Amino acid sequence: MTHSEVIAKWLGKNYAEASNLWFQCVAWAKKYCQERWYPIKWFGGSAYKWWLTGSPFDNTWKKVVKTSFNAPREWDIIFWDEWRCKYGHVAVASKFCNPMVLRHIDQNWTWKQDKIQARFSTYKNCVGWYTKL
Repeated sequence: MTHSEVIAKWLGKNYAEASNLWFQCVAWAKKYCQERWYPIKWFGGSAYKWWLTGSPFDNTWKKVVKTSFNAPREWDIIFWDEWRCKYGHVAVASKFCNPMVLRHIDQNWTWKQDKIQARFSTYKNCVGWYTKL
């Protein structure tokens, strides 16, 4: 599926990996990669640990550290540090990101089990992203 097809399929819905788990940002990021045929290794727990260890990503992904001059491209997997909670946050980049405005699709941004949504935000506490080579 293309980026647009995956987003159209999931926008406004929730995704959980199991019925006893919340609608987590990590679950959505893994689902997005699966639907795009960008498989990543199994990984549970903290989104921020994904960033620090890179453990679910293989050598077809590149880690990009955020600077004041770069921006993710559509479909990159974006990470935030632990400023919001001890787990950090992860989302999928949308079109038209630039060094000042970040556009992304995620779920559970507010910690209120919110649905998968398109958002605009600043780069506050964004540490970077993984991009598919």
